[in-house]
Amino acid sequence: RDWVEDVAERMQVPPDFVAAPLMVAFSAVVGRKVGIRPKRYDDWLVVANLWGAIVGSPGLLKSPALKEALAPMNALIARAIEDHKEKVKEYEAEKEISEARGDWFASEKKKLAKKGDIAALQDFIEANRPEDEPEPPKERRYRTEDTTTEKLGELLNENPNGLMIFRDELVGFLRSLDRYGRE
Repeated sequence: RDWVEDVAERMQVPPDFVAAPLMVAFSAVVGRKVGIRPKRYDDWLVVANLWGAIVGSPGLLKSPALKEALAPMNALIARAIEDHKEKVKEYEAEKEISEARGDWFASEKKKLAKKGDIAALQDFIEANRPEDEPEPPKERRYRTEDTTTEKLGELLNENPNGLMIFRDELVGFLRSLDRYGRE
């Protein structure tokens, strides 16, 4: 509350302009980690889906207030990008090792096959079967902007905790829903 009041006072905007996007960003970070069970003796779980919008006349500093409110999320996004870069480096190394093991396995298998010792070949294959290739790391996303519904589906599959859809202009988002096929 103190932070919101401080930002609102320094920017000379209503506290709502900072608090609303801050709450939406917070809910996007928490995502599906928290749910509500409306019935005491039931397994029904409701995960909140929070929408937020700032409505005001042009020139009321909505966008700067929104930018300031999303600053903590931007720090998380920057950290997630750095973590993903490190994971990609580790993945590349694991992939090269996996490819080298596969090449070694294939050459040793050919050598044993040429010798004709089927029992030794079977033992070798069972003992040294190459591991599956490592999967590429997926970046933790907290927010997306101006995305198609198809791409949003892909992003949500990669981020089961959920993410925030950010649009600076609400009218543009609502108009995109009027397009054919977005019923």
